[in-house]
Amino acid sequence: MPEKEITEASELQYTSPETEYVWKYANEYIPDEFTADDGKILLGESQIPFEFIDKYNDAKPLERPISFDAYLNNDIICTLLDDLKLDKLKFWYLFLFLYDLVSGYCKKGVQIVDSGQQINEFITAFETFVEENPNQKMKLTLKSEYQIGVIKDISTIQYIIKYCKQGLEEESKKRIIQGLQVNEDSNSKFAYLFARQMTLFFQCMNPDREINISDLEKALIVQLIKVTGLADPKFNSKYGKKYLAYDAKNYYNALMNQYKGTVFESCNGSYLI
Repeated sequence: MPEKEITEASELQYTSPETEYVWKYANEYIPDEFTADDGKILLGESQIPFEFIDKYNDAKPLERPISFDAYLNNDIICTLLDDLKLDKLKFWYLFLFLYDLVSGYCKKGVQIVDSGQQINEFITAFETFVEENPNQKMKLTLKSEYQIGVIKDISTIQYIIKYCKQGLEEESKKRIIQGLQVNEDSNSKFAYLFARQMTLFFQCMNPDREINISDLEKALIVQLIKVTGLADPKFNSKYGKKYLAYDAKNYYNALMNQYKGTVFESCNGSYLI
């Protein structure tokens, strides 16, 4: 019996059955949080798939790693999906979602910077200078790309330091002061984070099994990394068109070990997480 023709939807509904895998991942790992009347934190349905579907429907630009035709025409991907008994269309939307999610951390992400530490270092440097040079004149210089501002009055500088110190103490009682800077990660980090999210999906699909992830699942993840151009060039040059599950397993394990224990401190530039 010939396989039913698969077509990509021009527009998704929030309740589209094809987004089942997206909802499965998001509800498991990115649930919505709200506070009950008794102060307890409760978990609800994730809001992230709504954002993804809006992006897919062109409310926002969605970065596509490959075309739908290239995905369906890739024999390795389709064979692995069949072997794993995964729905090709549902997995396509998961693929788009996780790629876009990881892109929000790696390509569009912002890295968390501890501004409080920098303010404290500024205060310490000033107090040390005054203690070691009590009669020395000083000035505070603020420099931008186009102009320089100089404060020479010692009393004004002392007030700036005083209020910086007070503000730092107040803020530290409420939260950690954090700033943001653009995050530019390498392809290997992107590949790792993408593989990690795919691994989490397979784990939530099979929560009762003893192993974390099967060799077939590893092979599928590596093939997706390969077709998106995220794979290490050494992998492509070594194996070329030859693609064995054993090779994929080694590549996956090496990628996971390369960043094992690494904490990626960044905020997502695409989604509200």
